[in-house]
Amino acid sequence: MCGLAGELRFDGERADLAAVARMMGAVARRGPDHAGSFSDGALALGHQRLSILDLSIHGHQPMVDREAGLALVFNGTIYNHPELREELRHRGHRFSSSG
Repeated sequence: MCGLAGELRFDGERADLAAVARMMGAVARRGPDHAGSFSDGALALGHQRLSILDLSIHGHQPMVDREAGLALVFNGTIYNHPELREELRHRGHRFSSSG
């Protein structure tokens, strides 16, 4: 199971990425394969990765789409990913990883 950390501020202050780094340190044993973080204004996210299916760098997190203004961290395995990928490909989606 991966390790997740984050802070979302509602008081107008910037998120404390150093605090998220400390949180990630506390869950580092959950994800020995990669550590990543993201910060933008009131949001900071951290992820300790345990690689299961997609072992490439394309599975590193947080996953960020700056054009869409989205960032996410998650834990889990989608076992029917080949079927979902094919369905989404038919709908015009492009992928950057193989997992």
